[in-house]
Amino acid sequence: MSKLLTIRQAADRLNISEKLMRRLVWANEIGYIDINRGGRHIMARFTEGHIEDFLREREVQAG
Repeated sequence: MSKLLTIRQAADRLNISEKLMRRLVWANEIGYIDINRGGRHIMARFTEGHIEDFLREREVQAG
């Protein structure tokens, strides 16, 4: 398995703020791994695949 990215690292990869990254998680707009499943708070971690899927789904094709 590849290295898991934190909220900050994933936000940096997407060139967005941590606040926006958290909003994407809460809105289920981006896939993630919850390392605290069943806990009170989401502890999201991301793979490169999550980042790539997110970008691919939002790519707009000219034409």
